Amino acid sequence: MSDENIVPLAALHRHWIVADAVRVVLKQKTTTPEQEAQAIKKFGTEYVAFGEHAACRAITEVPGIGKLTATALVATIGDAMAFRSGREFASFLGLVPRQSGTGGKVWLGRISKRGDPYLRTLLIHGARSVTCHTKVPGEWQKAIQERRPGNVVAVALANKMARTA
Repeated sequence: MSDENIVPLAALHRHWIVADAVRVVLKQKTTTPEQEAQAIKKFGTEYVAFGEHAACRAITEVPGIGKLTATALVATIGDAMAFRSGREFASFLGLVPRQSGTGGKVWLGRISKRGDPYLRTLLIHGARSVTCHTKVPGEWQKAIQERRPGNVVAVALANKMARTA
């Protein structure tokens, strides 16, 4: 399969909305163009209401996670109880470092990048926003910013955000 045929998940997210709206319209057998337009508008308001869902509102309380990231997280994972821990969820997204070692010594490598690249990108951009725009960074954030490069800090903060969400 070539790279030209691969559609980014962000584009799919938008296309799913349109496809669902078309599916709603097609379920109605006899419709006029005006009724079709009303059905699509109605579906759009239902999608906005999904952004006001209780799980989405709870996730948006985490700094760096907005409505788009929250709705994508809820749409992707559905029930959060499917994961035993926050670390398992972060691993599902590909935000944890690879571990290797021998003789009791463990080396942490780069992030695995397995999982959903769209969600991982949203979380990393949100973390980058938090690192740039936080007025009073926490102790953990100050310590990691002093000893690591900016991109490593963003991924580490995205990992922490995913475990919190």
